[in-house]
Amino acid sequence: MKKLSIDETSSLLGGDIQAFGYRLLGPYLVAFCAWLRERKSEAAQDACLLFVARDGYLPHLVYRTLYPEESASCSYVLASRVATQLADLQRELNVTTWLGTRKVRRTPAVANYFRDSVREDSGGPLDGSNSASFQKRVAAQSLNHNLLYRSYLAEIVSSRYPIVVDIGYQARIQSFFSRALGRSVAGMYLVTHEMARRVARNAGPVFAFDAEFIPTHSETSFVNRHRYLFEAVLSEPQGTFLFFNSQGRPQFEPFSANARSVSIVAEIRKGVERYAREVRAKLVDTEATSHAARDLRMFLENPHPEDAALFAGLSFEDRLKGAQHRYIISPEAECRTSYALWIQGQQAINIAGDNEHLRKRKSMLERIESNVMKGLLTNSNFACYTTNRALYISENGGVPEIYRRAVVKWLGRRVSSR
Repeated sequence: MKKLSIDETSSLLGGDIQAFGYRLLGPYLVAFCAWLRERKSEAAQDACLLFVARDGYLPHLVYRTLYPEESASCSYVLASRVATQLADLQRELNVTTWLGTRKVRRTPAVANYFRDSVREDSGGPLDGSNSASFQKRVAAQSLNHNLLYRSYLAEIVSSRYPIVVDIGYQARIQSFFSRALGRSVAGMYLVTHEMARRVARNAGPVFAFDAEFIPTHSETSFVNRHRYLFEAVLSEPQGTFLFFNSQGRPQFEPFSANARSVSIVAEIRKGVERYAREVRAKLVDTEATSHAARDLRMFLENPHPEDAALFAGLSFEDRLKGAQHRYIISPEAECRTSYALWIQGQQAINIAGDNEHLRKRKSMLERIESNVMKGLLTNSNFACYTTNRALYISENGGVPEIYRRAVVKWLGRRVSSR
């Protein structure tokens, strides 16, 4: 049997991005799936695992590869934050409030939700000022989507005990599934934030593989610290699920694939699936899974520049939130005009490179500013700020405006977490 080993002093992947899936991510997901299987058997004899879109895509493939005999009790289920929001717009008051949010106004994909079956009377922006008849029709379409979503979930779950499987965070999908099905729904995640305690009280039990009920900014969980890389490599290569149309067909956000990004994810996935198949066939020493979290954490926290460079061009453009020009690692040609979300990987490349603009040491004031921003900004915004401070400042109205927005949002997060 082959035994894997980790060399901490040199390039681990040897120029092969597939090796990341085989040597690091694969063992970690195998360990996660083994944990899921054990927890599933403890939860209920008739439990079924619901791997939710899109981040549950690769874990679902691994689970079915490891345990094909359980394929009938695990499903890949359509879900997204926008789909659950659209399902809850059943009152005109909700419609007015939701249409007036900045996120909706700036998101073409959400506007497309209404285009086919609801014509906007005023022809203006979706800003909550539309006619009463328009709001009524939006509410009616939301109700239709809600009913179809409930039917979709009920058909998958039947009489079994449902368990949502996802990366985690606030466990909002679990809460929606519980309301839609009208019963307790459990959740099993890689990591959960403090806000998930409310879901555990109201919807069903919550469990986490890496860290449970931690603060949003906590670094005790390496999954939380590197959440955007996990989301990029675990996700299905498809646009976000938006709603069920009147015929019950799922509708998705328009998706334009970045060839480089698709290639990176496909190679990582090959490595993961190969490792899972070899575990199933008992061709590898499964001792690797016992320290999989340690090895993956070491790689992500202190990557070799050559290894980090293999991720250059892996995109993370959350169009539903208006976020563009973001990568896990920025391509060299776009280093001044884009952001990187894997801070340690980008910094390793910058330090090893010969670009003086990227290598220069921070002044004391910049270091102080960085520490303040780390506490105020969300993880993604802090990554953008850190990996391209000049661009972040120019796009956000200067340092004073950044501080003002950061403080307002930080206070908002504090209030909502209570």
